[in-house]
Amino acid sequence: MSAPVNGGTIPAVASATQIRLLGWLVLLIAGFAVFAATLGTDGTPDFKIYHHYNGFAALHQRSALDVVPAQMQTNFFPGLDRIYYLLFDALNNQPVLLNMLLSVPYGVAAFLAFLIARLFAGRPSVATDLVCAACAVLGLTGAGGLPTLATTMSDIVPGVPFLAALTVWLYLEADNRHTVWSALAIGLCAGLSVGLKLTLAPLFVGLFVAIVLRRGVSQVRAGALQAFVFGLGGLATFAFVDAGWLLGNWHAYGNPIFPFMNQVFKSDYVDHSPWSDLRFMPKTVKMALFYPAYWAFLTTHLAIELDMRDGRILVGLLGAIILLAGALFHMVRRPAGNDLNGKVTAGLALALTFLISYVLWEKLWSIYRYLSVTETISGAVLLAGLVQWGGARPKWFWPLILTTATIVTVMTTTRYPWWSRAHRADQAIAITLPPLEPDAMVVFLDSYAYSYLVPSFPGSVKVVGANNNFIRPGSWGKLQALAEATINGHQGPFWGFEFPKAFPGDADKTLAFYHLERDGACVPLVSNIEDQTVINICRLRRTQE
Repeated sequence: MSAPVNGGTIPAVASATQIRLLGWLVLLIAGFAVFAATLGTDGTPDFKIYHHYNGFAALHQRSALDVVPAQMQTNFFPGLDRIYYLLFDALNNQPVLLNMLLSVPYGVAAFLAFLIARLFAGRPSVATDLVCAACAVLGLTGAGGLPTLATTMSDIVPGVPFLAALTVWLYLEADNRHTVWSALAIGLCAGLSVGLKLTLAPLFVGLFVAIVLRRGVSQVRAGALQAFVFGLGGLATFAFVDAGWLLGNWHAYGNPIFPFMNQVFKSDYVDHSPWSDLRFMPKTVKMALFYPAYWAFLTTHLAIELDMRDGRILVGLLGAIILLAGALFHMVRRPAGNDLNGKVTAGLALALTFLISYVLWEKLWSIYRYLSVTETISGAVLLAGLVQWGGARPKWFWPLILTTATIVTVMTTTRYPWWSRAHRADQAIAITLPPLEPDAMVVFLDSYAYSYLVPSFPGSVKVVGANNNFIRPGSWGKLQALAEATINGHQGPFWGFEFPKAFPGDADKTLAFYHLERDGACVPLVSNIEDQTVINICRLRRTQE
């Protein structure tokens, strides 16, 4: 039977497939939205440290007033943070709706992972679709991604353009329908993810290499041309999104990615060091080789700040290795002059993207949260590997059964690093402060994450992060000199924020350095994002000399 469309006909099965796919998209988006509605709004460390402030600062031109209130992260790219701030500002009185809206990229990412799995699962059926959906849910409920659902800390949101690019590339590859123009379009899309979050660059590089090598050594030249165009597209999008930020950093500090790689650019604003977080790098060669097994079988914080256990990356790597081995087998066994099957080359591209992005991640950062997008496709990679190994014919159900069993095992043994969230309230951000004078200066006296409070201050209040992970009393560099000049030259009232329980004695050292002291009793911050009596707000005065 056929259904009329624009005067012609299409097979009814095609229409049914489209309806079924739309149904899965709606179901996945709705599922994550419902779960997000049960959670508190964003109160994660990165929200408090810099995401909320950076969006506010970019929209309100705070650079002339403040000195690193968001610590080192004050200078991070604020592209997405602008959008986040506008959403929080517009929907502050509707926290449930805000959470549901922020969860939509998870549903979209899950649908893209579902489509990738579906490409390799064999003939579409209710059974294969269910397994593909399970692969998608596995990927989006990992220890990297799920705890950051509906928060500004999530890597899934900037990762969606890359996942879309990867999905389209794999489908075109399977049908052998690639052109340089499609490579350019996909590069433009994938480059957006890198522009929004630099830590997604390993995935872009992984797909770049995969495009070069997916058809084997004998066709590297054709792959290299497409990869070159793909790279140009990605570079163009990255430049469009980030050029203003890079040039601004260069003009202000002499380092376009300030403060990173400052051992190369040697900006005198801070120490000439890399400013990289190397806490989670593998400690031994053995650990580097088997790093994912540590998180899969042990509850550990080797690669993240909180304890976790998760086997997703391990099973994804196993699936990628199977895909790679299967592709090499097909290359060796194919008759001379015959092209590889499109599903084989698509599988090889998927495997190379996964493997290369993981290796680069481990070499550069080894911070588990930066694997969230790679984690998203882990189930699809596993399914693709098992199907290639066991065959995709309808009578061979064991790859689907083994995939399902693995998914159940991984999901039931996962231990999540649940980040802090705001307490449920009528507002997403509910803060009560003492009355700060319009001509006041607020000094953050220790390293706690206070910058999310700045949008609640009067607009003319100046803020200085005087003792944090970037500058400290007496440290070297022009930023510290700027902090000293700003505090010493201020003529209005002073307020100090401190967290004495977490940073005992730090506030006292800052006050002594700047010749300030507390003026009367301090009051606790009242906020749904903090526990009560944690943060003290103190009126300050200059010491009598």
